[in-house]
Amino acid sequence: MSADGSRWLKISGACGIATPVVAFACILLAIAYYPPFSWTNNALSDLGVQEGATSILFNYGLTISGILAAVFGSGLRGLLRGKTLGPSGAMLFLLTAVSLTAIGVFNENYEPMHWYASVAFFVLFPLSMLLISATFLNQGQMTLGLFTFAIAA
Repeated sequence: MSADGSRWLKISGACGIATPVVAFACILLAIAYYPPFSWTNNALSDLGVQEGATSILFNYGLTISGILAAVFGSGLRGLLRGKTLGPSGAMLFLLTAVSLTAIGVFNENYEPMHWYASVAFFVLFPLSMLLISATFLNQGQMTLGLFTFAIAA
């Protein structure tokens, strides 16, 4: 692998670590800024249409997380190139990243786009993780394969 390829793999890996950190931090902060939020009475997407900091944190957090996930997915695509199910899993993961970005861009005020983006995310994410997990397991990378499978579950 070239020096540029190795550098890109490190950058994309860092984005993969940052993605859930940014997403969960922004979601939790949005919840903190909206005290009426209820886990039993609200969808998380309800945070995207509230006034002020709540919607900014939620929508921008998901949008930025989607962009970070896309960078990670591009590195993953390079890493899994030539593996049995790897390219398919990486492509589904890239589509997952696009759908996550779309959830942040098209909040609940943009129905039915928001619904389509949300359904796409929640369907594509576990499917991509299962294909990537199968690729790792097929290559004998048991720890990574089981970890990825756990994320899918």
